[in-house]
Amino acid sequence: MKFALKNLEPDSLYFLQVQALTQFGHERLKGEKAAIFLNTADHINVSEVNIGSHDGNGKRSVGRVEGLKVQKLYWSRGQLLAKIIWTPRPIMKGVSSPRYTVAWWSGHCHGPGVTTLQPRSQLAATTEVAQYDLYDLSFCCKYRVAVRETNPGGGNVQHEATLMFMTPACSELHASSSSQEKPDCSQFGGCQ
Repeated sequence: MKFALKNLEPDSLYFLQVQALTQFGHERLKGEKAAIFLNTADHINVSEVNIGSHDGNGKRSVGRVEGLKVQKLYWSRGQLLAKIIWTPRPIMKGVSSPRYTVAWWSGHCHGPGVTTLQPRSQLAATTEVAQYDLYDLSFCCKYRVAVRETNPGGGNVQHEATLMFMTPACSELHASSSSQEKPDCSQFGGCQ
């Protein structure tokens, strides 16, 4: 679905937020809200801006940060981790390797024993490889992840992809092998 934003002021910062609403019988259902900041100074002479996987100039990024997904959730050294992966763009001869900024936010958490130090906290890191292990995760929480390719030369061309995922209850976390560390689920309740 596309929306045209008209009469935006040049050199202005806008906060855009969308939420899906639907009627199911007599009940009104609401989806998760999604939001971005839009700086019109970054979109001079651009007639259309695609939200989602885009570059800093408002054009759809082809072959940039694509295929972003959670490869696995696992327990290691006393904490819940999520390995995220994406498909890197091909490196052209004479061009330096891309650098990625990974940011993740905790969303709604629910369940007894679920504690987050800062509700809706944000963490960020930088990597030069197309994967990253997200840390400081809690069971029974929604997370939003954004991976942004940044220009190694320091320019403002950036390519970003986002995803949302929910962490399971401790008891639902499956070990990928018998030697993999497992949490003591008596410390954590189930999701509600």
